Amino acid sequence: MVSIKRCMSLLNIEQEAADPIISQETMVQQHAEWPEEGRVEFEDVVLRYRPETEVVLNRLNFEVRAGEKIGIVGRTGAGKSTICLSMSRIIELSEGRIKIDGIDIAHLPL
Repeated sequence: MVSIKRCMSLLNIEQEAADPIISQETMVQQHAEWPEEGRVEFEDVVLRYRPETEVVLNRLNFEVRAGEKIGIVGRTGAGKSTICLSMSRIIELSEGRIKIDGIDIAHLPL
């Protein structure tokens, strides 16, 4: 019965976000040389690990200009790893945009 219970709980897992409107082929055709400069912008990024949990990144805004080298430092639980997870799209944003060379990566096809 335990295995049946586990199977039933898997049926209730929330689905990932729907595929974006732009196709991967269109993206490649429009931006064949992307990323060109390497400029990264976080605009009002709000992120939570699950919909029912508290916000872990709250309205984060910063810009890394092309060619800059940065370091992210902070105490345990400050959000350093979460920033990397959001850029890798391992965790989806609740709100805001992450742009690399002006393209919002949160809405690109996987």
